[in-house]
Amino acid sequence: MKLKAKSSAVALALFAMTSSAMAEGFYVAVDGGAMGYSNSHILSAWGIDFNAGGAITLGGGYNFNNYFGLEAGFTNTGDSTITTYGFYSKETLKSSAAQLAAVGTFPINDRFSMFLKAGVANTRIDYTYWSFGTTASASASKSHAMIGFGGQYNFNRHWGLRVQYQDYGKTQVGPVIANGVPQAGTTGDIGMALFSVGGVYNF
Repeated sequence: MKLKAKSSAVALALFAMTSSAMAEGFYVAVDGGAMGYSNSHILSAWGIDFNAGGAITLGGGYNFNNYFGLEAGFTNTGDSTITTYGFYSKETLKSSAAQLAAVGTFPINDRFSMFLKAGVANTRIDYTYWSFGTTASASASKSHAMIGFGGQYNFNRHWGLRVQYQDYGKTQVGPVIANGVPQAGTTGDIGMALFSVGGVYNF
């Protein structure tokens, strides 16, 4: 009985040490998804909202324990384009975001967890318009609060898969400058929100 009790105690101690080692440490992540825009029609010459643009995020962070960590990342999006063939015009919207966030993790079991993010982000939005004889553009950047939430499944000690939603708030863009002339009614707050799926590697 004493030997069995000692063996159980050793096993529990080893499990606790392993859990602690898994809980804290550095990690890197690569996420791919779509950046959606709200109120983007304010920039369009035709009053059309831009579709979501493909986005990739490179990030990394540090988990202090099972429940709290810090994460930094940079997101870059591809072009979201409106092409009007009858008028031979093309409009493009693209964006980027650099962020630093605190991450609160809520373990569901030994493999799956939910998380919340809250921090600051610096966002940038660039709009361009081209047609015969006319070029126009508008750009803006802003630092403000961001929030996010998601879930992560860990296949083993090192590899995990996560799904998340991040809201970067609104950035005021405009007015659009066409051939050196500011265009009336082309200033507005453009919202940015990212849905993504990515892989995580824990060191």
